[in-house]
Amino acid sequence: MVNHEQLLLNFYGSIDNSDLAASYYYLKRRIDYAAGVFHFKNYYNSAVTSVGELLPADSFFSERNYGLFGVASYPLSTFRRLDLQLQLYRSERTLYEPDWTGYYLVPYDERTVTLAQPSLSFAHDSAFFGPFGPVTGSRVALTVAPSLSLGGDTLDRRTYIADVRRYWMPARRNTVALRLMGALSEGDDPRTFVLGGPFTLRGHRFFDYETLDNLAGSRLLMLNLEYRLPLLDHVIFGWPGRWGLSRIGATLFFDTGAAWDGELRMCGDDADGRWGLRDLRADYGLGLRARVLFLPIKLDWAWKTDLRTSQAPVFHFSIGPEF
Repeated sequence: MVNHEQLLLNFYGSIDNSDLAASYYYLKRRIDYAAGVFHFKNYYNSAVTSVGELLPADSFFSERNYGLFGVASYPLSTFRRLDLQLQLYRSERTLYEPDWTGYYLVPYDERTVTLAQPSLSFAHDSAFFGPFGPVTGSRVALTVAPSLSLGGDTLDRRTYIADVRRYWMPARRNTVALRLMGALSEGDDPRTFVLGGPFTLRGHRFFDYETLDNLAGSRLLMLNLEYRLPLLDHVIFGWPGRWGLSRIGATLFFDTGAAWDGELRMCGDDADGRWGLRDLRADYGLGLRARVLFLPIKLDWAWKTDLRTSQAPVFHFSIGPEF
């Protein structure tokens, strides 16, 4: 393939409320180049924005993001490459709250920022995939992303991310998977990292304000350890009609990590002198894996623990491959 073009258009009455994107990829030579422009307008019920702004509560807000990007990708070998990327875009965020009737939302806070951010990434990927995800090999992604100072409302930050994954096969069709991840964002406008949910710490719901301590911050450490095994090769049902599922897998997992600002105290004794986790969050559990109509279905049950006691399980349903 020499080049490749992409065009996205979702029109909602005006440009300000529409999703528009166009990109061009030049793949003729060893270095791959890409460039594009975009405009997206979306509404969210969350507590963190696309530029990493931490909101005071689970909020309803709109975001209008528009700008351009460029990418150059250089393959070092079959399994390694370097990526240089530049993003330049503006983000217009508007917070909403219910009016006196409780039926309508009215805007009460607006913020517009600009992000000019080059990033340099090193990627290594020698993983071999099975039905639900990687089964052997390794994957590494290292990224450095300093922002450019353009004055005015430009965000000032420097972000560093390391993601290392390793896979072993202790027995046929069995896999041990390990992921180690660390991130740091510094400057006047650091990015906020958030943990919780089916893809990070499964014993914690995504942005759970009841247990928010050490689940959101400008620093992040995380470990995921899984043992993946085949559970059932085929399940055949007789009603309605004859149909079945194949390749149902299972996983046993342990997650631990934290996202924080300031000091992190990993372990220590409680008031009764029992050793356990302090600022680190952790969970353990089990999950089921299946493919339904080519979709990778994941069902997980996770118990929060501080290595002293455990709490009631948290259930997650998600669609996506294993890490």
